[in-house]
Amino acid sequence: AKRYKRPVSILIVEVDDVETYGRQYGSMIVEDMLRTTAKIIKKAIRDVDIPGRCKDNRLAVIFPETYSSRAVVVGERIRERLKSMPISDELKSLRVTCSVGVVSFPTHARDELDLMNKAIEFLDVAKAEGGDRVYNG
Repeated sequence: AKRYKRPVSILIVEVDDVETYGRQYGSMIVEDMLRTTAKIIKKAIRDVDIPGRCKDNRLAVIFPETYSSRAVVVGERIRERLKSMPISDELKSLRVTCSVGVVSFPTHARDELDLMNKAIEFLDVAKAEGGDRVYNG
């Protein structure tokens, strides 16, 4: 993106209060939450977008040739779908929310390391503001 001056966006998703759910229901429920979130992400993105797990409880998507406004729309779609889906067969009534940080190059960062750090910073802001939101600066 930098070499050819093309946009790229990154979205990072984390289920809100995931540690609390882990303590209360166990690690299998946390894995169910991440699997459900990953399925929602896969359905919400294009074939050219690159999803992945970037940390224990965080999932990310790289959006080539995409400004942050488009990635924010996808982030909102993921957030809304996750709230409405049951996490596991055992806990059908359990609904969770997520926080999402969205950044883009060149708007928010100068290079890939700066872009990732800014995405984590924006995720942390979304969580600090109460979660269940997409933050884009």
